[in-house]
Amino acid sequence: MGVEIVLATSALSLLLIGLALPAEIATRVVSHTAVILLLSMVAVLLWAQGQLPLTFTSDYDELTSLMLTKHFRFDAFALYVKILILFASACVLFIGLGFIGSEPMRKSLYRFEYVVIILFATLGMCLMVSAQSLLALYVGLELQSLALYIAAAMQRDNLRSSEAGLKYFMLGALSSGLLLFGFSLLYGSAESIEFAGILASLQSPSHPAPTMLLVGMVLTLAAIAFKISAVPFHMWTPDVYEGAPSSIVAFLATASKIAALALLMRLLVEAFLPLLDDWRPIISILAIASMFLGALATIPQTNIKRFIAYSAIAHIGIILIGFASATPDSMRAVLFYLCVYMTMSLGLFAFVLAMRSSGEVTERIQDLAGLAHSDAKAALALSVLMFSMAGLPPFVGFFAKFYIFLAALRTELVLIAVCGALASVISAFYYIRIVKIMYFDEAQGNLVLQGVGNRWILYASAIAVVGLTLAPSLLLERGEQAIRVLFAS
Repeated sequence: MGVEIVLATSALSLLLIGLALPAEIATRVVSHTAVILLLSMVAVLLWAQGQLPLTFTSDYDELTSLMLTKHFRFDAFALYVKILILFASACVLFIGLGFIGSEPMRKSLYRFEYVVIILFATLGMCLMVSAQSLLALYVGLELQSLALYIAAAMQRDNLRSSEAGLKYFMLGALSSGLLLFGFSLLYGSAESIEFAGILASLQSPSHPAPTMLLVGMVLTLAAIAFKISAVPFHMWTPDVYEGAPSSIVAFLATASKIAALALLMRLLVEAFLPLLDDWRPIISILAIASMFLGALATIPQTNIKRFIAYSAIAHIGIILIGFASATPDSMRAVLFYLCVYMTMSLGLFAFVLAMRSSGEVTERIQDLAGLAHSDAKAALALSVLMFSMAGLPPFVGFFAKFYIFLAALRTELVLIAVCGALASVISAFYYIRIVKIMYFDEAQGNLVLQGVGNRWILYASAIAVVGLTLAPSLLLERGEQAIRVLFAS
């Protein structure tokens, strides 16, 4: 629980520091301190990961009370995911540093409370991926959700932001109700709130899975599907992505999605694996619907944030193919895909946050026209990200999809693999269209990118995509270790 304790202590300390400092410098001090803290924690966890044996697991018997051992677990899987979450959180805060106080209409966003809220959301995510019981899962999930509801509506003077926050909150409350109802049915049937207890109940030959437990599992999956924006629980995503502040959207698209998918992975493997034949069709339907709706709905978009929202839904569909396969190889491919997608998304959002046309914030895709002539480096970096997101060889996005499709074929899920390939072909159209607009369309404005930090993240993201293309084993090896521990538990 070291990560969680540090995050909670730091968030409360930074809140007090922000209150004590003058308003004009509080946000800068708190923001820079938070970024340094998160990156330091990433460095420490990377070092710790390098020291772990391949069979690493850890209990808390010597460190904490017996109560915590039943509800939280620190293992190689949790460590792997926490590194991704902390790194994504640090990058999101970093790309917002250059905008602090620079835009009067967004001053309400860049107060120090925003940074504290991000830290509390990160704390909730870390609790989620270490959860070993329904109680711990709910505490972590709601801590993250409540923080994000506030963050999505922090631009109180902006109608779109307020609308996005309200929609997110209302639909989020509905998903929380489904989750709690599902948990009550699971507890009533399995007589345990621990994942191990639910698994033991399902493995008992004298205690076949009753209808009540199956209904509880379906309701739980529906609630988590809302968090990951899977169709048909995606309705909040385009509006929230368009209306919420771009830095919050970056956080939702990276850290929040990684945490929710890791939670789903742990829940399916450690609690519901004996019910594979029951939940595989559900996951498969969610995957196919998400892939095609996301791919087709992205084509007519003119707002780049709505473009990202629908394309993210399509990516979720691809990821769910790995869940449907439910093998160590497919789950390792999912972890690899999450790393690659996080890398690409951070660069893309750094670009979106920096977009200015005639000195004003712009989100129109057509404003990218002629960027290759006015800013060749940025256009090249964005093109690398687009080609990788489209899954075109030889970029790492192609290998990320290939590993998931290969795992599906090995488990004889031919139909869903073919659907994934077709959806990827459709998605290639709108990603390549972005490149075409930058290089071949005539400029209609004077698009410029503001913020040195945003350029650093954009360029670093493109370089990382190229680096992972040349050496994907850097992530695959550690992913294999994390998945081995997950399936051995």
